Amino acid sequence: TMKLIANGKRVVVLTAVMKDKDYPGFYDHIDSIADEYVTVTAGNPRSLTAKELADFLEKYGKPVTTAQSIEEGVAIAKEKAKDECLLITGSFYMMDAVRKELKA
Repeated sequence: TMKLIANGKRVVVLTAVMKDKDYPGFYDHIDSIADEYVTVTAGNPRSLTAKELADFLEKYGKPVTTAQSIEEGVAIAKEKAKDECLLITGSFYMMDAVRKELKA
């Protein structure tokens, strides 16, 4: 599991999700390993906005940061994770932009 991979380090989750998916069930599982969230809006009209997703994730009682773009989200998540763990998950529709930013 991710907690074993994290080896005791904090896990910052950079995430986006489609509104027509079972995201409540998905995040119920993810939350068991997450220490903090950074939300972005994926590049698809079916995506929850970063704000909508952040509002939903607040129910878990962990810090949530809403980014205005995927690029900003990657920068925020990298800064928050530093030497800890960064988990990028939730939607394939954000992956090309995330990969580009991680290579920069």
